[in-house]
Amino acid sequence: MRIFLIAVALTLAATCSCVAQRDTTHGATAFNHYIGLQANQLLKQILNLSNSNAEVNNPYVITYSFNSAYSGWGGEIGLGFNYQSTKNKTPISTESKINDLFYRIGSSWKRKIGKRFEGGYGIHIMGSSLSDNTTNSNVTLFGNGKDSTATTTETKTGTIGFGPQLSLAFSITEKIFLGTETTFYYSNATEKNNVKVTDYFFDFFNPNNNTISISNSNTEKEISKFSLNFPTVLFLILKF
Repeated sequence: MRIFLIAVALTLAATCSCVAQRDTTHGATAFNHYIGLQANQLLKQILNLSNSNAEVNNPYVITYSFNSAYSGWGGEIGLGFNYQSTKNKTPISTESKINDLFYRIGSSWKRKIGKRFEGGYGIHIMGSSLSDNTTNSNVTLFGNGKDSTATTTETKTGTIGFGPQLSLAFSITEKIFLGTETTFYYSNATEKNNVKVTDYFFDFFNPNNNTISISNSNTEKEISKFSLNFPTVLFLILKF
């Protein structure tokens, strides 16, 4: 996967080099730069869209693209992340950590449509690395001791895929746009799951009876799918 992404990055760099050379022959090397931030929650608060329950199925929080002012061609990247850490002490102690990273890279083309709109399309390589680690601990007291059980479930999912993108942005000002996109990605994911159960028995009166038992189970599966993401996401885009 790493070699594949490096090859894509080199191809993208070569494409941009060719675009720059083409612009130079026309007397200029000019690029438009676009930085987009996912703004659904912000706009929901500003416009008071409290009754809007539309699910946002786009994981990319920030996007960046650079496109030739002459040909419209350029490159694009997108990043998204999700980190959560929760603890619950009663009735069963539970600790959970979620750490997810989403990314994409590819070529894109953008062009003005009339006075107020810009449209574009692209082709992306996308991927993600998802990690979910949860530990449940339970303690049972007996007359002469206690039994403590800790169950740790670790799930890791790596995804790689590709597909096309269509984008549309509305010009609020000359430099600020509100945009959305539709993507159709094919992806292949490998999910690895490990469950570790550790049981401790402590005898308060006879330490020789103390025992520790550990068991492990592992599963692995592959998931392939096509995902059509409708334009429910809104990006606040700065053009410079």
